[in-house]
Amino acid sequence: MTDIAKIIEKEHEINDLLEENKLFGEVYSDSNLPIIYIKIEGDWKHDHLFLANLLKEHGYSYLGEHVTSSDGSDSYEAVHSVIV
Repeated sequence: MTDIAKIIEKEHEINDLLEENKLFGEVYSDSNLPIIYIKIEGDWKHDHLFLANLLKEHGYSYLGEHVTSSDGSDSYEAVHSVIV
């Protein structure tokens, strides 16, 4: 299996994981890096922390999150990343 095929397969797995856990977001990658990005918007605890823990529990090497939009409330938009 090529590296790109492996990344695409992992993107699909993460999409399924999001759907199974009622998280809604965008899963994508950069073909030049072995990293998958998950962009979600929601509450820090029920969405972002839950996603981070879910990814770790399923064996993904979680790198962290980058906040992309925030209004100062508990809800914000961020991109989470994992190494494939």
